[in-house]
Amino acid sequence: MTLPAGGARHCAVFMPMLAGFEEARAGVRRGVRAGGAVMLRLEELLPDVEWQLWLISTLRQATAAVVDITDHNAFVMYELGLAHAHRLPTLLIVDSRNERVTPTVLGTPFLPYDVDDLGWFEKQLASAVSRLSTGSVFSPSYEQALSLATKFSATTGQAVDTVSRREFATRLDVATGRGDLPRRPVGVGDAGPTGAGAALHLLARVVKNADDVRLMRSLWDWSTRVDIQRA
Repeated sequence: MTLPAGGARHCAVFMPMLAGFEEARAGVRRGVRAGGAVMLRLEELLPDVEWQLWLISTLRQATAAVVDITDHNAFVMYELGLAHAHRLPTLLIVDSRNERVTPTVLGTPFLPYDVDDLGWFEKQLASAVSRLSTGSVFSPSYEQALSLATKFSATTGQAVDTVSRREFATRLDVATGRGDLPRRPVGVGDAGPTGAGAALHLLARVVKNADDVRLMRSLWDWSTRVDIQRA
């Protein structure tokens, strides 16, 4: 239960501690380390009161979080709720064998992983972790999001339905309350952000069925190759 000393970026990691998650847990460890963060993760089962104490201490020190929402695990969803309450910039991940994520996180980007091929996942995780909690928040527009969705469909051949302006605004309000709005890379001015992080955040908020795991994998993969300012 020892937490590392200050000075580095600390990433809380909340994952199921069940049999079958060993490979995923190892992949997350490698990805977080490659992203330049110190991982804060429980590695052994604890009595409830000690788990609660660990959780409180971890959330106080963390600057960001990675949360595995596979199978809607009750303990992990509780931890996610507290991370949201602390407004920690949070990256969701999920086993690609899940068809959809829970509706409670609809509109939030998430990173699927395949336990039989973790290479792509670890690379994307490292990149995402390096962006968490850095830079200033930017304010995306509905028109910008629609433009990205149109370009995604045109270049991939995958048709997507989009939400209304009102629902888009609601999803952004939720993201603001959770501390999950995308951020400009350090040094980028008011012209707006570039890169996969910003594009993915916009697409997740404007695509209606952004809870679909296969679709999110496609959105994530496409977002790594698009310049948001040219969309």
